[in-house]
Amino acid sequence: MPCSHRDWYRTFLLPLFVDLLNAAIPNADHRINSAVMKLYLWRSYIFLTLIAAQGCHPETTRDNPKTGFTKTASERMMENITPLPGKNDSVDMKAAQQGEALISYSDCYTCHKADKLSVGPPFKAIAKRYPANGAYKEMLAQKIMLGGSGIWGSAVMIPHPDISREDAKLMALYIFSLKE
Repeated sequence: MPCSHRDWYRTFLLPLFVDLLNAAIPNADHRINSAVMKLYLWRSYIFLTLIAAQGCHPETTRDNPKTGFTKTASERMMENITPLPGKNDSVDMKAAQQGEALISYSDCYTCHKADKLSVGPPFKAIAKRYPANGAYKEMLAQKIMLGGSGIWGSAVMIPHPDISREDAKLMALYIFSLKE
């Protein structure tokens, strides 16, 4: 049975916060009250145990049938991507491996992950959106070199002028190789 956010706050979180404040305020001897600290730690343990046992997420629904919990932002993003029309060409896996190495040695993983949402979209989301063909390979290569914003939200992709066009194309091939 899902619990409400207000019930958890009133029953567990508010007393935990009050206990923490009381424990953190030193007494006249400038010592932390150990009895109050033990109470805080005990209530924290009970709180975390109850959350783990019930799987309670305040005011959410259980919309992921695999785990029984809510979907992650990455899962929601992948569901909402509308692929652009176009044919998919086969991806040269040897070139894709070279592109993976180039991505590993550049700063791409600072903002992108293969399958998780970060500052920028996951590489799998990019692969799902764009057809794996020459025109989109050129477009992604140009995006890698020149940067941009607005396609995946408000995040800004910085330009990479030191990456050659050929290297950027190999990077794009790696991204296309992640297409499911």
